Formats: sequence, C-alpha cells, structure tokens
Amino acid sequence: MLHAPHTSATQAPFFNVKQARWLTGVLAMLIGVVGKDSLLGLILGQARGEITSLLRAEQRGNGPNADSWFAGN
Repeated sequence: MLHAPHTSATQAPFFNVKQARWLTGVLAMLIGVVGKDSLLGLILGQARGEITSLLRAEQRGNGPNADSWFAGN
C-alpha cells in the first residue's frame, strides 16, 4: 500500500525546478560533445526529455511536487 510521503517544513521538495533546468542545460552540452546521433547522445537525450517533461508538468501544476502526483503510480 502506498502512502503519501511525510512533508515537513524542513524537508526539501521531491523535485527541484532550478536544478532540473540546470541539468537540462548540462545534458544539452554533453549531447553536443558526444553527438546527438551517437548511442550516448541518444541516452542523454532521453534523460533530458524526461526531465523536460517533468518541468512542463510542474508548470501546469501537476508535476512531482503536486499533492496528488504519486496517486497514479
């Protein structure tokens, strides 16, 4: 049975938007270094796409920091 994680005022949120944006930039740089058509570039691109998807969901208000995010998992 899944339960809602306990969130206190001192606990950091599950998803940090600032770090996610920084990471998408780093991944883009690494993709540029290894080439977007290389195997590593494809893997890094997939990771960047997943993080970008989380950022979009967060902007819509139903991302990982939303209260009901875990309900469908």
